[in-house]
Amino acid sequence: MVGALVQSGVPEQEAEVYCEAVRRGGTMVSVRVAEADEQRARRIMDQHRPIDYLAREADYRRTGWSRFDPEADPYTPSQAEIERARRPYIVDRT
Repeated sequence: MVGALVQSGVPEQEAEVYCEAVRRGGTMVSVRVAEADEQRARRIMDQHRPIDYLAREADYRRTGWSRFDPEADPYTPSQAEIERARRPYIVDRT
């Protein structure tokens, strides 16, 4: 999944954070839109609790994470629920 994100233009480190978030129970949505529709798409996406990937990366690093490991087991449903409850970072686009 990291490779697919990088191929679509996402910087590798950012892609690794997104993939780690998915491994830990998150959901990732990616869209391609015409430039004229970009702000509308952002408003729609912002209504659905997007993460602040920089804050998420910093939090992961504080716990010893260094990069996405595709061989790591995904979180169980109970682990994912705990993860979602303790990491409510929302993007601030103001």
